[in-house]
Amino acid sequence: MAWGIRAMFHLLNNYRVLYGCDTLEKLIGRWAPPVENDTERYLSFVSEQSGVAKNGKIATTEREVMVPVVQAMIRMENGVDVPLKEIEAGWRLFLEYKK
Repeated sequence: MAWGIRAMFHLLNNYRVLYGCDTLEKLIGRWAPPVENDTERYLSFVSEQSGVAKNGKIATTEREVMVPVVQAMIRMENGVDVPLKEIEAGWRLFLEYKK
């Protein structure tokens, strides 16, 4: 599971680096586009659950920001929580194998 979570961190980081997605709103808009999702509901859920403002600038390499964001995204996607230790393991793999 940790490698899949690492992939989420990597993909979200690529969204920032390659496409300028430097706010939660931009990240979620790319991850869950309106043609496939209720993007506003998704964004509101992740913002509320993670404590990250919708339009504030974020760095996808900051653990304090990204671990809660990914935890909330997983909850939104699956309807269940993943143990924090799994998310932390994915974060460590992301840092270790970050290009």
